[in-house]
Amino acid sequence: FTEPLDFSAPRRGEDNAVQRVHTFMAHHQGMTLLALCDLLCDGAPRAWFERVPRAAAFATLTHERMPRSIVLQSRAIPRPPHRDDATPGLTTARALDPSTVARGEGPTLMLGNGRYGLTLRATGAGQSRWHGRAISRARDDLLRDAHGHWLRIEIGPGQPPCSLTHMPLPGEGIRRETRFYADRAEFDARGRLWEASMKVWVSADDDVELRELTLRNLLDQPVQVTLTSLFEAALAPQATDESHPVFSGLFVHAQADGDDALLLERRPNRESDASVWVAHFLACCDEGPVQAQVVADRAALMPRRGEPAQWRAAPEPAPPHHGRGRPPPVDTGLDPVASVTVRLWLPANGRRRLTFATAAAFDEPTLRAVVDEYRQQSHVRRSALMAATLARIRQRELRHGAADQHAVQDLTTRMTMSCSSPRAVPAHAFDRRALWRFGLSGERPLALVRIHGTQGLRVVRTLLAAQRLWDELGLHADLVILNGEPASYLMPLQRRLGELRDALGLGGEREGWRGSV
Repeated sequence: FTEPLDFSAPRRGEDNAVQRVHTFMAHHQGMTLLALCDLLCDGAPRAWFERVPRAAAFATLTHERMPRSIVLQSRAIPRPPHRDDATPGLTTARALDPSTVARGEGPTLMLGNGRYGLTLRATGAGQSRWHGRAISRARDDLLRDAHGHWLRIEIGPGQPPCSLTHMPLPGEGIRRETRFYADRAEFDARGRLWEASMKVWVSADDDVELRELTLRNLLDQPVQVTLTSLFEAALAPQATDESHPVFSGLFVHAQADGDDALLLERRPNRESDASVWVAHFLACCDEGPVQAQVVADRAALMPRRGEPAQWRAAPEPAPPHHGRGRPPPVDTGLDPVASVTVRLWLPANGRRRLTFATAAAFDEPTLRAVVDEYRQQSHVRRSALMAATLARIRQRELRHGAADQHAVQDLTTRMTMSCSSPRAVPAHAFDRRALWRFGLSGERPLALVRIHGTQGLRVVRTLLAAQRLWDELGLHADLVILNGEPASYLMPLQRRLGELRDALGLGGEREGWRGSV
């Protein structure tokens, strides 16, 4: 290439002609070769670069986005001096045996990013919520606990199917363990022929819930595995879904995006409502052939009003759509579900890893962009890293220790589910309208604590931090503190309670917060 023309007098020749400066553009040639290698070798140069320790240290900076809001320094939560033992690490896990907490009161883990929230129990049951809407169906029935996002596993011919979590298909001879972390939940299962592990977390940047599944074959020969990921789709406020579940399901429509993605849309039945789009898809899978299929009708997988124990395999897939335009809609029946079935082969003594994802948005273009983004393994790994970072920030701001986290998880179960217990009948009926003058409607979950001395300040601080965490994760609850301190001029306990409330940012008007103290 001829890049510049040199007109300087010392470099002109005898004929006083301009000098042409030749260049080989070596950096452009190198970029061209690198781009070809990246295309032909399935992103190998990017993997080489990510393995460099210095590049990995700054990987998160390359994905930073504009902040959604700016907190003024005067309104920021005051932080204590740094201490190494001030907060536990994210590796502090709460190990649970789901068989001992099944059909009873157990802890509930809440994950979320402020818009998309997820509740999980040790049995695998729970619910996904987004902007106050229930993505998956759930009912206030802790005894049965039969609603959630389930994974059905069927390995080899002649073997009975079971679920990866304890509910809804416990199976026989399968050992399970559940671990709750601050940023994720882990479910382990081990059978006679296989073992599986699943990590569940919510992306900190996008409204996406991810479930990474790792399967291992314990046999000396390859086996075929059929995996089905399923949840009952509500896509409506919880009260609407509980009042008219069948009528609410009539507004849910589905379409397939390839063989491994199902798009659900809840069309508004009033002008004031907004459309809700949800995608359930296979985000990524390691090397190896995979056959996928989507189903949107619950009747195709289990009888109507049937139990999850009657869950059967997905029917034969319909012929693929090869025409132009939008693919034909998928039948949702009376009970719409989001189900993705994957069939693959596990090599002898080998393992496979795949990730299922659920995303939500207000319009279809935004949802499809998120689906395309999370089909890349690098974005899945980054979302796990950012979820851990967000959880660590919350831990440091709230100054939650391991004991505090366990207490909040136990209390969250009582705040989200009706846990009946024997109690004396009150002598006088209480009128809910008496709460209105305190700014309490009586319709939200309410936690009541009585304090008479400074010895109970630690419990009050834990409840105040829990109330803030609940509000951020979509559980809007009220906290009532009854101060039994005798009236006096100083009232040090009342002053300490006010300082605790202000230190956690719970005093005054809180924009966008629904819970009150």
